[in-house]
Amino acid sequence: MHGLAEDAKLPISSVTLTAPLPEPRRIFGIAHNYRDALAERGMAPPEKPVLFVKAPRTITGAGQAVVLPTGIGGVTYEAELAAVIGTRAENVGKDRALDHVVAYGCFNDISASEIIKADGHFDRGKNFATFAPFGPYLASRDEVKDPHVLAVSLKVDGRTLQSGSTRDMLFDVADLVSYLSALQALEPGDIIATGTPAGVAALHKPPAWLKPGSTVEVEVEGLGRLQNPIIEGPAPDA
Repeated sequence: MHGLAEDAKLPISSVTLTAPLPEPRRIFGIAHNYRDALAERGMAPPEKPVLFVKAPRTITGAGQAVVLPTGIGGVTYEAELAAVIGTRAENVGKDRALDHVVAYGCFNDISASEIIKADGHFDRGKNFATFAPFGPYLASRDEVKDPHVLAVSLKVDGRTLQSGSTRDMLFDVADLVSYLSALQALEPGDIIATGTPAGVAALHKPPAWLKPGSTVEVEVEGLGRLQNPIIEGPAPDA
C-alpha cells in the first residue's frame, strides 16, 4: 500500500474478493506430506511425493461458499500452504527450485473422504466445484522469508481442528518444485498445494465432517485468513 494515493485505497469491507488466481493453469496436490499427519494415521513416510490433481474449476475465493452436494457423505477440510509458479521450471535442482515460485497463499483442499475411500483414488472426491478455496490474497516470494517455518492452522466455527507448521513437511516446497519439474515442465500459473498437517476430519472422535451452516477458516502465518461458509445444494457445475 506504500506510495498509493489515499483515494486509491479501499477498505476491505467495501469490496468482494475473488480468488487471487481464479483460473490457474493446473493445481497439483500432495498427499501424506506432514510427519505429524503420518504419525496420526500410523503410516510409514512415502519414499516420494504422493501426487494428485485438482481441476481449475474447483477454485473459489475467500468468503465464497463451499457447496456440499446432497448425499455426498463425509467431507473434510485440509489447511495448506500453496505455492504459485512464476517462471517455467523443467528439471530444476532443489537449490534453484524456489527461484521459480512467484507467490504463496492459503489453500483449503476440501475432500470428499468417504467417496475417495470408496473409489480407491483421489480423482472424484477432490474435484467437486468449489472444493479448492484459495486466498484471500497472494504474498510475493520476497515477502515470505522462509516458506518452511510457517504456522498452519484451521478452525471450524471457531474450534481449532488443525495446528501445525510447514517445518513438519516431509517434502518441502523446494523438493516439490524440483520433483514435479522432473515429471513435466511447470508453467507460470501452476499451483502446488503442499499438503496438510494432522487433524483432518476423519481423525477426530467423533469425525468432524464439514456440515452446512458452518464456517471454515484456514490461516497460514503471514498469508491472512481464508474463510468460507459451507452450504448444501447442487454443485455449481451440476
